[in-house]
Amino acid sequence: MNFEEVKTVLEDEFLLYWNSRTPVETENIKYKPTTGTPWVRLEAFELNTKRPELGDNHIRKRHFGVVMIEVFVPAYTGRTHSGLFTDAEQSLQYKNIPEITLGSASVLSDGDISGGAWSQKTISTPFDFDEILN
Repeated sequence: MNFEEVKTVLEDEFLLYWNSRTPVETENIKYKPTTGTPWVRLEAFELNTKRPELGDNHIRKRHFGVVMIEVFVPAYTGRTHSGLFTDAEQSLQYKNIPEITLGSASVLSDGDISGGAWSQKTISTPFDFDEILN
C-alpha cells in the first residue's frame, strides 16, 4: 500500500462507521457549512518514513501519519452534541484495519471559531503502515 491508498481506506472506514450522522468533508467531498448543522472534516497527513529493520529481505518503508477528525457544532451547544465528539473519537481508535496500525486518539478543544458561530474539537489518531517496494 502507498499513502494515497491508505488515505482512501481510512476515509472509507470512517464514512462506513459515521453512517451519515452529520455531513462530512474530505479531500474529495467538499461541504459548505450550513448554520446550525453540525458537520465533520476528515483529513489524513503523512508525517515521516523510515526503514523498519536492518537486514530485511524486502525493501520496505514504514510510513507514519495522523488522521484528524474535526467536529464542528453550533457554538454553545456542545453538551447537546457531546455524543458526536465521543463517536468521532472512537471511530478509528484501535480499529483493526489490515496493513494499517492505528493508535490512541487524542482530543484538542479548539473552542469557538468563525466569529463564535462554531465550537470545534479535533480528534487526532496516529497511524502507521508498511510499503513494500519491488
